[in-house]
Amino acid sequence: QFLMSHSDVHLYDENGDNVYTVFAALYTTGDDKHGIYTKGANGLYNKDDFDAYINSIKNISSAYNSDIEIEIGDEILLLSTCEYSQHVGRFVVAAVKKK
Repeated sequence: QFLMSHSDVHLYDENGDNVYTVFAALYTTGDDKHGIYTKGANGLYNKDDFDAYINSIKNISSAYNSDIEIEIGDEILLLSTCEYSQHVGRFVVAAVKKK
């Protein structure tokens, strides 16, 4: 599979090259019924809430799911684009910043 050999995302900014590893890819809707966008992992400082957020992403992940360990304090990157198999569909790629 393409993703297995290309699982890193490079995000370039004023600090240089930030490398993230994809841990999930999923189909969802723009109404955010799963809370992916509104909760935001980078603002969760309680371990139980953070773990629940990451698990919710992994549990609804239908296109790709990895066993990468993600811990509270890790930076999460969500890339979202339109997806037309459902009304107001979104395809989301979730990645964690490499340490």
